[in-house]
Amino acid sequence: MTEAHDDLSELIALFPDESNGWTIDWNGVQETAMRDYAHRMAQTRQNPEYHAEGDVWTHTRLVCEALADDPEFRALNPRKRQILFFAALLHDVGKIWRSTLDPSGAIVSPGHARAGASDVRAFLWRELGLCGSGDRIDFRESICALVRAHSTPSFLETEPDWRRRLASLASLAELAPSFSLNMLFTLARADVNGRVSKSKRRALERVQFGAELAREAALYDAPPQFSSARARFLYLNGREIDPTLPVYDETWGEIVMLAGLAGVGKDYWIRQNTPDARVISLDALRAELNARNGEKEGEVVELAIERAKDALRNQTTFVWNATNLTRIYRDRITSLAHNYNASVRVVYLETEWSENLRRNSARDAVVPQHALEKMLLKFEPPTFVEAERVEWREN
Repeated sequence: MTEAHDDLSELIALFPDESNGWTIDWNGVQETAMRDYAHRMAQTRQNPEYHAEGDVWTHTRLVCEALADDPEFRALNPRKRQILFFAALLHDVGKIWRSTLDPSGAIVSPGHARAGASDVRAFLWRELGLCGSGDRIDFRESICALVRAHSTPSFLETEPDWRRRLASLASLAELAPSFSLNMLFTLARADVNGRVSKSKRRALERVQFGAELAREAALYDAPPQFSSARARFLYLNGREIDPTLPVYDETWGEIVMLAGLAGVGKDYWIRQNTPDARVISLDALRAELNARNGEKEGEVVELAIERAKDALRNQTTFVWNATNLTRIYRDRITSLAHNYNASVRVVYLETEWSENLRRNSARDAVVPQHALEKMLLKFEPPTFVEAERVEWREN
């Protein structure tokens, strides 16, 4: 972890601020933990219609320089500037894997923001040590959110429910307090200014229009206000309500869902926090069925879901204990619980990478490290779109 912290400090020391006259030492940046990304982005071509400046690394450098010149960037506190500059450096790394040719022969990069956010998370987590504490989780996930959503401001003018979309994005600040929409729009503005294109002026107008929508909704600098956790969940899931007014809460109890990498300590958390709760554990069911990790997975999951349904029919609360690293996996249970009028609390647990590996190695059913690394690449942090209560915790 010390080496990771050294790499992080070395990179941040090269970021623009008052001390270096808002300049960027690109030779220095390319000699840090960014070297592999820089090399691979330099080898990744872009569509000249929208990026006549050239490859992805050339674009990234122009974006970062535009950001350093932006008054809103300079007005941020140092922590937010560091987060935002990280996001600018990393916003297009997904193009390395997602760039291809469409049927007309044009270069396109579908899904690059989502793919980039996943890879950036693993990079920040493992290579730079941004994991295991609330402060580091906030720093990392603010960067990942900016990378994931960096294209969103350009398309808000065609978004039929733009207010709800902005509220969903802005609500992340309740989990990652360093994140804000003004940072997202500042990044989007730099993204446009850092390209050479005939459509640049129109693209900048779209970003500026989106920023005005965010200001109109009072979301530009602050997360949305809700009358209750239930109102927030219903509104973010499309219910036609005024989220600032009280809503009828028909739920009868709360289902707790744990999430986190294998070996993070979910069983320990249950013993410490909900010792008397009924627990539906996929690991326990594997043992019951005499199945190793990866064996009889369909049977294990079906049995777990049947037990969850039985508990919900009887209005009995329980803890669902599994890795639950992606929304599609969590949705199987959160949707089921909501269909039975239960509320949901998702508790995501995290520890330092080295500690996670140590704990995993001490388990009866050890998960190979390469499998843990694949889990990390797939991980999507839970948000308030999924449940009434969401917690990100160090463990």
